[in-house]
Amino acid sequence: MATSRILKHKRPVSKPAKLILPPTAHVLTISLTAFQYDLNYELVDGADIGYEIDILHRIPIGKAELDMLINVTYLEEGRDKPFLSASCLTTYRLEGMGMKPSEEESEMTIIIPDHLMQQMHQEAISHTRALIAVQTASTPYSKTHIALDTRLVRIPEEKIAQ
Repeated sequence: MATSRILKHKRPVSKPAKLILPPTAHVLTISLTAFQYDLNYELVDGADIGYEIDILHRIPIGKAELDMLINVTYLEEGRDKPFLSASCLTTYRLEGMGMKPSEEESEMTIIIPDHLMQQMHQEAISHTRALIAVQTASTPYSKTHIALDTRLVRIPEEKIAQ
């Protein structure tokens, strides 16, 4: 009588595919770092207003973070002194970024994709605008729409009450 042998075949176990996520940035903190206004400035409806936006970035050494400081200054045409200025710091946590040697090659530099940097700029400017709106609520500018625009617009009392 013949005996049968059962042969067991071991299938090679494949490792699960490593999921590669695109680079992302997440807001860690938002803070108003400076806010100044001129108490003596006379609000004039329809005044031509200029503004400057300065954007400064830094990546702290050894951290996967980006600090983005937005400085906004509002100035009426023909005046030397700004009537309102503010600064807002937004800190982002960076994930999935590439790295390359710095120019000195002693450290590594984080590579942030252009589209992500543009998105963070827009978001940080929005944070700044929101914090300026909150801060101006307790100033003589509380009934004034101060936008990233070229005109100063007073809001009528009846619209504020709504």
